[in-house]
Amino acid sequence: MNQPFHSFFEPNPQQVRMEEEKNKLKKDATYIGVLSIALTLVMESAFTVLVLALIRCGVFSAEQLEDPYLGLGNTMYMVMYIGIYVFALLVPAVVVSFLFKKRFFPLSPAKPIRFEVAFLGILGAVGLCMLSNIINSYLITIFTEVGLEVPEAPQTMEQTIPSLALNLFTMAVLPALLEEIIYRGYILRTLRPYGNLFAVLVSSALFSLMHGNLRQIPFAFIVGLVLGYLYVITDNIWMPAAVHFTNNAFSVLMEYAGFFLPEEKVGFFYTVAIYGLLLLGIIAAILLLMFYKKHLAVPRVETALPAGKRVSALLTTPLFLISVILYAILVIMGS
Repeated sequence: MNQPFHSFFEPNPQQVRMEEEKNKLKKDATYIGVLSIALTLVMESAFTVLVLALIRCGVFSAEQLEDPYLGLGNTMYMVMYIGIYVFALLVPAVVVSFLFKKRFFPLSPAKPIRFEVAFLGILGAVGLCMLSNIINSYLITIFTEVGLEVPEAPQTMEQTIPSLALNLFTMAVLPALLEEIIYRGYILRTLRPYGNLFAVLVSSALFSLMHGNLRQIPFAFIVGLVLGYLYVITDNIWMPAAVHFTNNAFSVLMEYAGFFLPEEKVGFFYTVAIYGLLLLGIIAAILLLMFYKKHLAVPRVETALPAGKRVSALLTTPLFLISVILYAILVIMGS
């Protein structure tokens, strides 16, 4: 009578699951790496290519490159910047995501949220953004003291209503939409099957490196954590988008307000505004903890890979590693 053959080397189901998850993570890491490289290359080259084309077409001369607005004036320069910014972020994101068959719509899902929870959540998150602003200011001081150059932010604001409107649209509306599409809608969402905390940390790190300079990186990382946390607890990308818009609009409005204040009072006004929003954020957070604590829990995701193996899978994926190195090079060059 024939006996069935039993292998002594049957694979462990847990090991099989870990290997499958690792392979899937490396594929997703490749997608994120290609997306990050494409974004970096297009963002770094689009402005130069357009300027050279406009010089060749006679729109302005090479001598006008010394002018802050290239001789176009504030309004036309901002319109040109808007076009470049939208193209440099939206086109690579859509094309790369399509090629990697990321068929989901990055602005979904948008689960309904009770008004009071949404209001308190946004206010609490804005308070955390103000706290990160305070922390960032101390870090910039430390960077400067140890000899690291922290480049000043470019000035595009003029004392006119059209300039204010253009700056609000460029610095608040567009980043709140486009950067959330990329870093929360595509990258964080792609990584969520491997753990929400893991997804928030990685997307926040890439979000901060994308800013490309020491002035913004620490601030952007902390803010990225806040925005990512909001997204994973609500499944509604419009929550982080609202906080992103509010934070950036605050900076624009503070800059504009500076035109109408005595120079010696600008710093005082800015400090009062930041600490005022921080206080409101603390109050909102306390109310959330008292009455809506169940809404603040991060959903648990079952994953077979330990945290160390997830990080290892990311950093041993060639294109993901290249994208991080490319970001690092740009930060060093900017410093």
